[in-house]
Amino acid sequence: MAEKKNKGGMALRVRPPAFGLPTACPKCLPSLLYLRLANITFWPEYSAAMPDSDDLPMVELGLLVGFASEPGGVEEFLRTEKLGDLDADLAEVDRSELKAFKSLLVPLSDALQLELWSRENESIAHKIYVSHLPWPINRAIEWNMRRKLMNRLGVNKENAKDREAEIYKCAFDAYEAFSAKKQMDSLYLVSDKPTSLDAMLLAHILFVLSVPLVGSILKDELVSKHPLLVQYAESMKDTLLKSNEPSPSDSVKSPPTSPRASSHASSSSRDKDKGTNPEPKRKQTPKEKEFRKRGKMFVMAQLAALVAYIVYSGLPFEEDDGDDNGHDDD
Repeated sequence: MAEKKNKGGMALRVRPPAFGLPTACPKCLPSLLYLRLANITFWPEYSAAMPDSDDLPMVELGLLVGFASEPGGVEEFLRTEKLGDLDADLAEVDRSELKAFKSLLVPLSDALQLELWSRENESIAHKIYVSHLPWPINRAIEWNMRRKLMNRLGVNKENAKDREAEIYKCAFDAYEAFSAKKQMDSLYLVSDKPTSLDAMLLAHILFVLSVPLVGSILKDELVSKHPLLVQYAESMKDTLLKSNEPSPSDSVKSPPTSPRASSHASSSSRDKDKGTNPEPKRKQTPKEKEFRKRGKMFVMAQLAALVAYIVYSGLPFEEDDGDDNGHDDD
């Protein structure tokens, strides 16, 4: 049983919803599904700032803040603070199996990012990450994010076809392993209860099935060869993707209220009635200050980077020749 603490006061900051998903960000979706599988009450806060930031998803609960960029990310934060742990009751043999299968999520993530940032799906990546930003800043950020990804994957103009084939083969092998695992008579992957592995794999499958990626090799592979994985995701889709449309309050970037914060608010109100000074607001952690400061400076910094790029590179901005990602038209 997952541990819970201060239910009702947790906020999960993610990128905005789209395509029928509660968040269209493939990095944020696993954390959101983790919280739902753990039956932890929370509400989403949507942040469109800093599309190239590693800090999102981010969890806030009163004085506690956990960032994806920290070791272990949101999952480790929840475990450390005793807020929830899907893997708490696993037997040792199940833990070993979970660790082995988690390694297979890496090639799946690589293949998904490769598809998402292909030229054919430029409009999809644009909608998820930079549609809120003005031109030409959004184009500059898109170009830089694609360049960084292709460099990380080792894809360039010379080796594009061979490297992409290698990436997809690793992903297909991972599908085979997960599909074989699902042939066992169990709703979940390594236990009779959901684990962090379920949250991560379900997020991947639901993203592939829900987002209209053009010419998706991953979707074709899933639907045609791995019906058990599709059924696995579809069986929990309605529950996990509930309330995926933001309410008016969801879009407000206000700090979450916890029992501790509510107590402070009530105390402050009483102090005012007595004519005394209210208690000071909680201090932001250094990480929070950095995150919010970066949010305010984001557009200015990207504009400066864009100007420097245009001035010093001497290259035309509107047309990218594809040298950075190997996705030229033949």
